[in-house]
Amino acid sequence: MAARERNAAFGLRQVTGAFFAPDAMGARGAGEGLPGDGGRDGSMADMWWDAHVHLDRYADPEAVLARAWAAGVGFVLAVATDAASCRRLLAIKRRFSGRVGIAFGLHPERTSWNRDEVDAVLALLEAHAGEVDAVGEVGFPHYALPEAERDRLPHEAIEVLDAFLDAAARLDKPVLLHAVYHGAPVALERLRRAGVARAHFHWLKAAPDVLKRILAEGHFVSVTPDVLMRSRDQELARRVPLTQLLLETDGPWPFDGPFCGRPAEPAWIPRVGAAVAALKGIDGAVLRRAVWENGRRLLNGSL
Repeated sequence: MAARERNAAFGLRQVTGAFFAPDAMGARGAGEGLPGDGGRDGSMADMWWDAHVHLDRYADPEAVLARAWAAGVGFVLAVATDAASCRRLLAIKRRFSGRVGIAFGLHPERTSWNRDEVDAVLALLEAHAGEVDAVGEVGFPHYALPEAERDRLPHEAIEVLDAFLDAAARLDKPVLLHAVYHGAPVALERLRRAGVARAHFHWLKAAPDVLKRILAEGHFVSVTPDVLMRSRDQELARRVPLTQLLLETDGPWPFDGPFCGRPAEPAWIPRVGAAVAALKGIDGAVLRRAVWENGRRLLNGSL
């Protein structure tokens, strides 16, 4: 069954809890106050990039981007959470030529989505395929589910992910996945079924054997600012080969430790990179060049 036909055939239940409350960070209207950017120059490959950030969730995206550029972060991949988010990100990308990439998707932990919202995001993806760099954020709910149900993925969630994966395969777009714990191996199976060859498992939490399978199929895995303070994330950074490693902030997600009390933002990436380079015993410049090249491969050269 084609993605659109299948999407029209199923009904979606709402799940309890929320990943981001709508406009929780006071996001501006699409593109408001964002000056244009002159594009990239020859030094961009010597800069960092943020592989996963919710740019439209900040009160002042312009200021966030200015701090990123000043910190040596030359590119950010901004991921959507719903249809309104897709529209805001499209306007932001049009103001920052070459510096902001965008992904269209529907965050699986949201409480407000339904079949109409799935249809709306898929329609936006099709309509703006030439400007969209990836499909995401998509995947499976985990934190929004009652704890007793987290080992049983809702059938409706699998149907939704399949719809987005079919679109990604048809449009030749990479996929940015929210698939943790029990969801990770199922997401890997669905990627294979849809024929999607390039995926980013963002902020992955999975068993070592699942991580090996993800890496064996050539997908990318990222670490977040948690790598500065959590042994689980430090071990993940050690295990992921340099050729498949990405760095992200998932901003404006609030982290603990040295970041407590502040929403994450792309300007933190150099600090994350320094911690990962130390864990791997390599020079920071080597890591920076590697993750930039990984981004070029993930995004099919658009970075």
